[in-house]
This record gives sequence, structure tokens and C-alpha cells, in this order.
Amino acid sequence: MLAELDGFEQRTTAIWVNKDESKKFWYFFNQHGEMEFSSDAPKYLTSYDAIIPLVQKLCDTHTAFTVKFVRTICMMSGVPLDSYPFMLSYTPSQLCDAVLVATGKAIV
Repeated sequence: MLAELDGFEQRTTAIWVNKDESKKFWYFFNQHGEMEFSSDAPKYLTSYDAIIPLVQKLCDTHTAFTVKFVRTICMMSGVPLDSYPFMLSYTPSQLCDAVLVATGKAIV
């Protein structure tokens, strides 16, 4: 879901490519049934370097996303809605959750 929001599209069962085909990553299931990604796959759940640019991109292109994202992150942390949350106060995983909720792609 996050890769789609970041401009990637799934080309085959295991290969994802961004729109201008300058970035590509793949995944597979190992012998234990665990999903593994290529080393160049964005690490949205664990890296600020992956999730913050996505949040910035979505905020720059969608005003409604910005409002929903700020509302979601404030509700998650109990911060008043009139304060603007500082993204580094949250883990990359929490930011991912807020992005998915704000875009309506969260699975509940």
C-alpha cells in the first residue's frame, strides 16, 4: 500500500517499479514462508528516510491528506488538534499507520 502511494506499481507478482522506471525492487518468500525484500526496497516501517519523504510528497500534492494526516497523528498521540505534530516524535511505524488512515487505505 505504501509503495503504491509512493508512486510504485506492481509489474509482476514480485517486482515493483516506480512510474519513470528509475527505481525497482522485488520481494520473495523464503523457505520459512517469510517475505524478504531486495536491499533497495523502501523501508517505510523502520526508516525515517523512507516514510518522511512520502509524507512530504503526499502533503505537497494533496491538501486533504495534510489535514487528515495531522488529525490522525494528533489523535494517536493525544496532542491537541491545534498543534502541528513534529514527525520525529513518532516512530516510522506510527507514521505509516497515520498515512494509511489518512489515505483511507488502513485495514481495520
